[in-house]
Amino acid sequence: MNRIPAATWAEIRTAYASGIGLREIARNMGIPAGTVLARSKREGWTQQIVAAKLLQRPELARELARPDAIDAITPMQSAVLSTQERKAQLLTKSLRIADKAADRVEHTIDQAGCSQAAVVYGIATEKALLLGGEPTQYVAVTVNPTDIYAELRLIQAEIVASVQSPPPLSLVEAEGVASAPVARD
Repeated sequence: MNRIPAATWAEIRTAYASGIGLREIARNMGIPAGTVLARSKREGWTQQIVAAKLLQRPELARELARPDAIDAITPMQSAVLSTQERKAQLLTKSLRIADKAADRVEHTIDQAGCSQAAVVYGIATEKALLLGGEPTQYVAVTVNPTDIYAELRLIQAEIVASVQSPPPLSLVEAEGVASAPVARD
């Protein structure tokens, strides 16, 4: 197995200090992730980076030394923050994939591989929309406005009209009214 030159390790460490994850650095440089992780742990890169940042910003050290600093963030808040960071990373990657797929679709529109690229493009685009908080579908709802007061006034008018001019009595009803006894006091 080939030894990794000191200059490469310096590049890896610099990339890690700038905020890129060790596994991503290893993948991009074609080095086994275990090798990079082991060296980082063995040499204490994380602690060295934290120490360097504290030297640059002493107020941060004082902030962390406060008695209530430990309770400043709950485990749930930490999980939410890391989830938000992960979503942001996934959004960036999905946009990059969608862009590459769009280029491939554009360049291979007349070739057989286009259908595969179109599927990848569609999925990556939808994922980017979802991660970005954009809706992937829109539902159009058309509501016809109804004047409920006008309808109620019409119903009221029909009721008033039926009370003021009752329909004519049928023959049977008319005989019943004529033969009904009249109450006398």
